Amino acid sequence: MSRVLKPVFRFRSSCTLESANDYAALSLKIILDQHDIVQDTSVSFQIDDKVRIEFSRKSSDMCEYVVSFTSENSDLGINVCSVMAQHFDIY
Repeated sequence: MSRVLKPVFRFRSSCTLESANDYAALSLKIILDQHDIVQDTSVSFQIDDKVRIEFSRKSSDMCEYVVSFTSENSDLGINVCSVMAQHFDIY
């Protein structure tokens, strides 16, 4: 039985959620070039229908993103978390 994992990462930014989402999707397309990356909303996208990233704003300068994946896809999910952490100043 697989579990759904949803690690949450917070970062400070005054940019729009849409631009953060576009930046993350483009960065991951370059780094994970063998994977299919599809934006499903203006603030979220999916990788190979296995990993989903969704951005939200918590205050005027604090944002967060959630990376959702099942335990069966944990290798890809953890890799995505690692790449994303390099692109956003998480805390």
